[in-house]
Amino acid sequence: MFWRDLDGHVRGHLAGGERRAVVVAPFIKADALTRILADVPSAATLLVYTRWRVDEVAAGVSDPQILEAVEARGGEVWLCDELHAKLFVADGRALVGSANVTAAALGLSRRPNLELLQPVDSTEAIVELFLAELRTRSRRAMAAEAEAVMAKAAALAAVAPAELLAAPDADQARAAEARPWFPGFRSPDRLYGLATDPDWVRQAKPSDPALQDLLALQVDAATGQAAFDAAVRGRLRAAEVVQNLDGFLAEPRRFGALTDWLRTVIPEADHEQRQEAGQTLIRWLTYFDAERYEVGRPGAYSEVLSRRR
Repeated sequence: MFWRDLDGHVRGHLAGGERRAVVVAPFIKADALTRILADVPSAATLLVYTRWRVDEVAAGVSDPQILEAVEARGGEVWLCDELHAKLFVADGRALVGSANVTAAALGLSRRPNLELLQPVDSTEAIVELFLAELRTRSRRAMAAEAEAVMAKAAALAAVAPAELLAAPDADQARAAEARPWFPGFRSPDRLYGLATDPDWVRQAKPSDPALQDLLALQVDAATGQAAFDAAVRGRLRAAEVVQNLDGFLAEPRRFGALTDWLRTVIPEADHEQRQEAGQTLIRWLTYFDAERYEVGRPGAYSEVLSRRR
């Protein structure tokens, strides 16, 4: 664990990223970023995740100018408005902690911040899952947005009292209506294997149903499959759709009735999509919670879902 000479530790750490170097921080100053990237091998894939809020740029803690410098190295800048994490990844190693990419955070100013960075194994599934969620919640930074943010920041700085721009690190609540989670991956028996495969997590597309389910569930797979399955079972029972389904299952229901009932859950879906969603839901319930749910087949072409009493 490091709290002194963070500039040296971060520079040396990123220099070891022969295949990839990832910098994640809400506040990034151009000079500090240039400094810590100085020794990153040119062949490494470079990704920088940050956020550009007008008030923070006006306060001088974030520089949209980093876009030109990163792209000149063949890298990419991605923006996540809710970002608060600080993470530095170099191949299979990572530094996690409190330090942004600023002179004060890295110990380069006359009165530096008091920060911590902890080395961890970046191949752990939890690190890759975090990066996967960050990827899904980020947008590619473009020159037009950088120019617009800087123009707005300059206008704000010209009229806003300095004290209003002095504490940009305060959390800003941004509530967004979220659709209740509904399982989308059709092979729940494979979910644990995917959750513990960092290579798959790293390469999975943001639209992959399994990745979307894992990010929504937020279940730690590091404690083993039994604990993972138990945690998923708990998430399922707490899910709004399953709680409503339990009321619907006051008596056993044929698959056709379940398909019709799903109109109340996914009204935008057509009949075929509701059928597929119903099959997926049944698979999750009977795999993770077979003690509570069962499927009978009284006829050759009929399934009946019921809740065990």
